[in-house]
Amino acid sequence: HILILFCLCLLSLCLCLCLEHRGFALICNNLDAVKQFDPKHRLVRAGLADAKGGSRKQKKERKNRLKKYRGKEKAKMRK
Repeated sequence: HILILFCLCLLSLCLCLCLEHRGFALICNNLDAVKQFDPKHRLVRAGLADAKGGSRKQKKERKNRLKKYRGKEKAKMRK
Protein backbone atom coordinates (compact mmCIF):
# COMPACT_ATOMS: atom_id res chain seq x y z
CA HIS A 1 0.00 0.00 0.00
CA ILE A 2 2.81 2.41 0.87
CA LEU A 3 4.63 1.53 -2.34
CA ILE A 4 1.56 2.37 -4.45
CA LEU A 5 1.14 5.69 -2.62
CA PHE A 6 4.82 6.50 -3.17
CA CYS A 7 4.53 5.75 -6.90
CA LEU A 8 1.46 7.95 -7.24
CA CYS A 9 3.19 10.83 -5.47
CA LEU A 10 6.23 10.44 -7.64
CA LEU A 11 4.19 10.44 -10.84
CA SER A 12 2.10 13.44 -9.82
CA LEU A 13 5.00 15.61 -8.64
CA CYS A 14 7.90 14.97 -10.98
CA LEU A 15 9.59 12.86 -13.59
CA CYS A 16 12.97 11.61 -12.54
CA LEU A 17 15.44 10.59 -15.23
CA CYS A 18 18.44 8.84 -13.75
CA LEU A 19 21.62 8.98 -15.77
CA GLU A 20 23.73 5.87 -16.10
CA HIS A 21 26.59 5.54 -13.61
CA ARG A 22 26.53 9.20 -12.64
CA GLY A 23 24.95 9.05 -9.21
CA PHE A 24 22.50 11.92 -9.71
CA ALA A 25 19.04 12.50 -11.11
CA LEU A 26 17.28 15.33 -12.90
CA ILE A 27 13.92 16.27 -11.41
CA CYS A 28 11.36 18.36 -13.29
CA ASN A 29 7.95 19.67 -12.26
CA ASN A 30 6.03 18.01 -15.09
CA LEU A 31 6.40 16.18 -18.37
CA ASP A 32 6.12 19.35 -20.46
CA ALA A 33 9.16 20.83 -18.70
CA VAL A 34 11.14 17.67 -19.43
CA LYS A 35 10.25 17.80 -23.12
CA GLN A 36 11.14 21.49 -23.30
CA PHE A 37 14.51 21.48 -21.54
CA ASP A 38 16.04 18.02 -21.90
CA PRO A 39 18.27 17.16 -24.87
CA LYS A 40 16.79 15.04 -27.64
CA HIS A 41 19.03 12.03 -26.96
CA ARG A 42 17.87 11.84 -23.35
CA LEU A 43 14.20 12.00 -24.41
CA VAL A 44 14.79 9.15 -26.86
CA ARG A 45 16.37 7.00 -24.13
CA ALA A 46 13.43 7.68 -21.81
CA GLY A 47 10.95 6.81 -24.57
CA LEU A 48 9.47 10.33 -24.75
CA ALA A 49 10.62 11.06 -28.32
CA ASP A 50 11.32 9.12 -31.50
CA ALA A 51 14.84 8.69 -32.78
CA LYS A 52 15.81 9.95 -36.21
CA GLY A 53 15.77 7.24 -38.82
CA GLY A 54 18.54 6.19 -41.14
CA SER A 55 22.06 5.02 -40.71
CA ARG A 56 25.08 7.28 -40.35
CA LYS A 57 26.06 6.67 -43.97
CA GLN A 58 22.58 7.58 -45.24
CA LYS A 59 22.65 10.84 -43.28
CA LYS A 60 26.08 11.76 -44.65
CA GLU A 61 25.06 10.96 -48.23
CA ARG A 62 21.92 13.08 -47.88
CA LYS A 63 23.96 15.98 -46.46
CA ASN A 64 26.37 15.83 -49.39
CA ARG A 65 23.53 15.67 -51.93
CA LEU A 66 22.00 18.80 -50.38
CA LYS A 67 25.25 20.71 -50.87
CA LYS A 68 24.42 20.97 -54.58
CA TYR A 69 21.29 23.07 -53.94
CA ARG A 70 20.59 26.53 -52.50
CA GLY A 71 17.55 28.39 -51.22
CA LYS A 72 14.10 27.11 -52.13
CA GLU A 73 15.46 24.13 -54.06
CA LYS A 74 17.39 22.98 -50.98
CA ALA A 75 14.29 23.33 -48.78
CA LYS A 76 12.28 21.37 -51.33
CA MET A 77 14.88 18.59 -51.43
CA ARG A 78 14.91 18.27 -47.61
CA LYS A 79 11.24 17.23 -47.56
